[in-house]
Amino acid sequence: MKRCFILGLSVLLVVLTACGRPSPPSTDTPAPSIAPPSEAASQDSIEVETTNPLLLADFASRSIYSGSGKRIGRYGYIVVEKSTLPNFSSKEFSNYFTEFADARVRDSGYNWVSIKFDDGTGFCFTGSSTLVADYGLVDHEGSIIKHEGVCMISSKGKFYFSSDLAQSIPNPTLEQELLVPSNIFEPVPEIIFEVPASENGLKNTPFYAKGSVVSQDDSSMRLWTDYGELYISQVAIPFSEDTLQGHEITVYFLYTGMSTEFGFPCGSYIYHSFL
Repeated sequence: MKRCFILGLSVLLVVLTACGRPSPPSTDTPAPSIAPPSEAASQDSIEVETTNPLLLADFASRSIYSGSGKRIGRYGYIVVEKSTLPNFSSKEFSNYFTEFADARVRDSGYNWVSIKFDDGTGFCFTGSSTLVADYGLVDHEGSIIKHEGVCMISSKGKFYFSSDLAQSIPNPTLEQELLVPSNIFEPVPEIIFEVPASENGLKNTPFYAKGSVVSQDDSSMRLWTDYGELYISQVAIPFSEDTLQGHEITVYFLYTGMSTEFGFPCGSYIYHSFL
């Protein structure tokens, strides 16, 4: 009995000694411990997921110097392919432009911020103001050298584009205002005569076109323009009592797509004036 007690005590001492003794070094190199990043570093490293081409483009800035070589400020800019953006008159473009202004322009402190396109045109925000951006031909610094339009902020906080060739109709009725709240009609582009709305992305864009009325009935008219024939129907707003056939007019309409029946573009009538 005494011998068993001594044997058990000896085993216990061996176990306690082994637990207190440092382990032999491992032949494997342990992985270094990585401290968790600070909250500020985590926020800086977060990548915002977006499909906006204006935010996906690399943003750069450069110094501005006076004639004497003194640094007098900085400007920021991006370079982007124009074809990656939707039509300037579309709601999608308005959303993209508004996001860019909020993320890159607002309170940036730059003398100007520019969006430069591959065709030599671009937008330029003067200062850190996000109320308006001029559009036109730009120089290498992104400054406008030939004005062709403007993007302005609306009362709803979204940008809308207006070219220098845009027109408005006089004294719009309530029905006309409901269909075209901005009362801005861009000149009809040649592309709608070449490809359908599913490809050009311009459906429901307000346009105006000048031409000769080749035919007219109670529900539609066909207008011959510089780009080809245009079919205009009175879907929401009726034609006036004027006899239009044979006259030169400017017709204001909402583009609805390519007519499968006639094979040329069509639109919903808004207004017309005689040339």
